[in-house]
Amino acid sequence: MRLNAIDMGRVRAHSTGAAPIRIEPALHKDAGAIAKMECREWHVSDPRYAFYTWVLDIRYRTVVKAVSGKRIVGFAAASPTADGRVYLDVAIVTKSYRRRGVARALLRSLLARSGDRKVVALTWTANSAAISLLESEGLVRGMHVGHLFGDPKRDYYEWVG
Repeated sequence: MRLNAIDMGRVRAHSTGAAPIRIEPALHKDAGAIAKMECREWHVSDPRYAFYTWVLDIRYRTVVKAVSGKRIVGFAAASPTADGRVYLDVAIVTKSYRRRGVARALLRSLLARSGDRKVVALTWTANSAAISLLESEGLVRGMHVGHLFGDPKRDYYEWVG
């Protein structure tokens, strides 16, 4: 499914009257906030490595952010692959903003920016929320990729759209 910017510009706000959520391109100045969010949500103790990674990622990849008021509450990134596809690399939404369509809006923004190129994502089989989201947006399960770091609990599949 491809959507225009009007379709993905706003996400439903929390029932408590919180500010609407906007999907925007991430800027270099966002690297620190994105790195801190990644570390907080993935329980990584040192955000310095993530910060430098995101400074480069924002320059060389497509990175979009979800903003509520002035706070970044989610982000997602995609990269071109050598074979001409678009790899949906990561999507993280702050726990208090989940189940409101934020990840879907981020994914749709990246899908819209991919144009007519094939899209590919990887997710592990235990991530039922990501699988449901990918399937609902038209991606289908492809080949089995394997176990991450030899851990059978981290069984990965490719999703293609």
